Amino acid sequence: MTRGDLALAIAGLGVVAFLAGLYGFGNQFASGLTVLGLCALLFGIFLLALSARNTELTRPHFSVIVIAILGVLLHLYEQIFKSTEPSLGWFAWAFLPYGVLAMSSPRLATKAAKVV
Repeated sequence: MTRGDLALAIAGLGVVAFLAGLYGFGNQFASGLTVLGLCALLFGIFLLALSARNTELTRPHFSVIVIAILGVLLHLYEQIFKSTEPSLGWFAWAFLPYGVLAMSSPRLATKAAKVV
């Protein structure tokens, strides 16, 4: 198991633990499970970023970055103009996949596709 595989596994378990705690699984341990899941998710993303190699920016990478930027702008528009009360937390949660996508290399994207 490589560092990238381990990072994806930790991030995936972090998402599961975060959502389980968020929806009240485990009753008295729900808030701790949420915090633990968020920490595992952030640690997995950190490890994923460390395992990425510097690669040359090519046409497919540029198009992926453009799509990610458009997604972020759409979420920003929805948070500012369409919601009753803008929330930085919800914006950051919606932005997370785009941030991971923009940081990922083709090798890591391939591994993520295999896991999903």
